[in-house]
Parts: sequence; C-alpha cells; structure tokens
Amino acid sequence: MVGDRAKTVQKNETASITQNRTKSVGQNETASITQNQSISVGQNQSTSVGKDQSVDVAMNRSRSVGQNENVTIGQSQALTVGQDQNVTVGQNQAFTVGANRNKTVVSNEVSSIGGNKQETVSKNGMNNVGIGQMTNIGAGYMLNVGGGWMTNVGAAEMHSVGLIMNINAGMNIGLNAGRNITLSANSKITLQVGNSMIVMDKNKIAIVSKKIKVVGTKVVDMDGKKVDIN
Repeated sequence: MVGDRAKTVQKNETASITQNRTKSVGQNETASITQNQSISVGQNQSTSVGKDQSVDVAMNRSRSVGQNENVTIGQSQALTVGQDQNVTVGQNQAFTVGANRNKTVVSNEVSSIGGNKQETVSKNGMNNVGIGQMTNIGAGYMLNVGGGWMTNVGAAEMHSVGLIMNINAGMNIGLNAGRNITLSANSKITLQVGNSMIVMDKNKIAIVSKKIKVVGTKVVDMDGKKVDIN
C-alpha cells in the first residue's frame, strides 16, 4: 500500500490472530487511549529501546514480580523521592559499593538491630559528634587497642564504678596535676612496694619496712601528746 491510511471504528474492535503477528513502523508511532489499557502476555516479553525511554505516571504505580528481578545500569542512577520511602526485605540484604559512599541525614537517624552487629574498618575510623554523646551498654564492655590510646578532654572527666576498679600497667604509671592530687578512701589507703608499705586508715598511719629513713634537709619536727620512739 502506498500513501496514507485512515481507519475509524465507531465502537468496539476485536482482532484475533491465531499464531504470530509482526508490526513494523518506519518512523514514529503514537497511541492515545482515553481510559484504561490492559496488556496480558502468556509467557515472555522483551522490550528494546535504542536510545532513551521516559515513563510518566500521573498518580500511583504498582509493580509486582512473582520471583526474581535483576536491574543492570551501565553508568549512573539517580533516585528522588518527594516524601517517604519504605524498603522491606523479607530475609537477607547485601550492599556492595565499589569505591566511596556518602550518606547524609538532615535531621535524625534511628538504627535498631534485633541481634548482633559487627563493623570492620580496614584502615582508619573517625567519629565526630557536634554536641554530646551517650553510650548505654546493658552488660559488659571490652576495648582492645593494639597500639597506643590517647584521650583528650577539654574540661572535666569523671569515672564512677559501682564495685571494683583496677588499673594495671606492665611498666610505669605516671600521675601529673597542674595543682593538687587528692586520694580519698572511706576505709583504708595502702601504698606498697615489695615488703614496704604505708597504710592509712581512719585512726592511724602505719609505715612498715625493714629500714625507714627520715631526712629533713633543715628541720625534722615531730609533735604529739605522746611520742614513742623505740
């Protein structure tokens, strides 16, 4: 057929093809449907677009896949959601980023994990908090540092332990204060090196050693109602 063709159907049209149908359009094709459209494919469907494709849905859109779905994008992908987004995964989820990842949350973020959490950083890790930070741990807490550990506090630092606190160092422990150091105990303070010790309790101070040497470069002053030197 050469030239144009016009076809008008006043009401309904039904086309039945027993086997195959091939349709070829040399240039453009426009289809306008006033109301609804339904397409049913009994088996497979393939769509090939040589260049760009645009899909515009005025209101809502639902997509249901009975089994698996694979999406492959050769270069970049941008996803914009005007309001809320919900993602539900029935079982497992794996997330892999080949290079860098940036995550920005304008307001608040809440993370809830029903079981365990493990985080591995191959190189360095940094955590910056603009104001305050609180960590609540229901049971035990263990921190292992392979090399050095440094804590810098601009103002005050306080430690409160309900029962027992031990500090162990393989070699030396140093305490340095710009002004005062106060050691206070309700019951007893013991300073011990080998068999020598100084024990202070509520009523007395005992100095015990094989040899005790008291040296005053100018004056040794001993005052008391009773001074007993054996």
